[in-house]
Amino acid sequence: MRQVQMVRVTDRFVEVAYNEKGAEADDEFRVKMKEAPHADLVTALEALTPAVIEVLEQPAAFAKGLKVRKVVWTWKYDKEAEEDMPKVTIHATKALKNSNSPWNVISPITAPEGDFAETLELVAEEALAYVDGKRAQGTLPLEGDDEE
Repeated sequence: MRQVQMVRVTDRFVEVAYNEKGAEADDEFRVKMKEAPHADLVTALEALTPAVIEVLEQPAAFAKGLKVRKVVWTWKYDKEAEEDMPKVTIHATKALKNSNSPWNVISPITAPEGDFAETLELVAEEALAYVDGKRAQGTLPLEGDDEE
């Protein structure tokens, strides 16, 4: 089973860190590539915006210019649930009117619940899909059917 530790998407690269749990030991992997992410990963990160606003206790208008760039998971074994439970920190940038550089916004560590947890699961799935090769690679327009 693979467990995502971190996903970061910038204008220049995508970075994914994850653990692969094995019978004897856990292996850690970190992939950093310049290939653009598939639109599904970008959409999943954008879907975290309402959760970021809620965690930061900001009004809905705060979403304007806010872009989620990174999610960091911290996993801890819960004896009651008998499974690893996540807590997350979300890093975002917010465009400012009078500045050339964005404001870096970091949420406090949060235990996701409900829709927030479901959206994070989707982000993790898309991050692992990126590692497995799902990227925004272009295709060549070919005319006609393939012939033998």
